[in-house]
Amino acid sequence: FSAIRDVMDMALDQSLGPATELVPRFTLTLSWYATVQVVLAWCSYQFASEETRESEAKKVEEGNLETRDKVRVNLRTGGVLMAEITGFTAINAFGGLQQLEW
Repeated sequence: FSAIRDVMDMALDQSLGPATELVPRFTLTLSWYATVQVVLAWCSYQFASEETRESEAKKVEEGNLETRDKVRVNLRTGGVLMAEITGFTAINAFGGLQQLEW
């Protein structure tokens, strides 16, 4: 996150005014939020074919705890990591908004 933010800050043209830095910051926050949604959908087999989703659900119904635990661990780790990054981008965006002179 910080590397992307640093590149973004270097690329911004400061002569356009202080409000111009808010658009990229909020765009970055929204893109990370969308990434969270994609990661969670991927970890829960939402992008898999119907056959794959049904076979995974059948394994869980039959008592295969390995499949259920795999999905649970993937959702927890991917979700927490991406949510942390999204939270920090939101803090950065709203911190920039707070520091503007109105």
